[in-house]
Amino acid sequence: MPIDTRRNLRALRGALELYPSGMETVGFVASRDRAAELVEAVRAGARLRVGFFLGFDDPRATRCLLRPAAGVSTVRMDVAFIELLDPRGAVLAREDTDRLRAWLDDASGDVPGEGPRAAVGTPFLVGRAGQTPAPWRQALEGAARGPLGRALGGCHASGIARGGEGAGQVVVRLTIDARSGAVQQSEVELSSVEDDEEATCIARAFSSFSFSPAPELWGPPVSLSVPIRLVD
Repeated sequence: MPIDTRRNLRALRGALELYPSGMETVGFVASRDRAAELVEAVRAGARLRVGFFLGFDDPRATRCLLRPAAGVSTVRMDVAFIELLDPRGAVLAREDTDRLRAWLDDASGDVPGEGPRAAVGTPFLVGRAGQTPAPWRQALEGAARGPLGRALGGCHASGIARGGEGAGQVVVRLTIDARSGAVQQSEVELSSVEDDEEATCIARAFSSFSFSPAPELWGPPVSLSVPIRLVD
């Protein structure tokens, strides 16, 4: 589902006009039916949110700020992600770029320890506005340093023993009952790990995990994406 950027993207109340640095197509990966749903959402008031990087490491490269005009400035950007938000701010669709994934790898730093191990990244809500409840983030951080982290490391060690790669990423989608905090479902959302058994093992490690109740999210089950970084 491509997004028409021929007239550039406006930001900062129209003070900037942004365009992708590589003039690449920007859009969402979607089936025909899903694309039709998103088009209807746009007609109903959904809006586009674009995350981007400014500035380039190579001083010989073209500057990001091309035309610092008094009214509207034209700026090159490296797209990080795009999201489609409903009028309430809930995320209807999201696409991350390789540029963002590479930056997250660099920003995450070394994973403490030795041997095959895993680091749990910052989780984010899917299809809902707002931040992941702080107690939920803290629970994952604490568990990653304990039994959960050991279980994830064990999954990765088994994958390497079967001939898998030493580094990779898996994103696990958790379905949570906000009233009880229980994980109702745990499945692989995205994976760069070629060993499906390893990815499934990682998702299964969350199946018995539980969070504290989150009254602010009571209602339908909550979807939470949890990124996992794997190293050897």
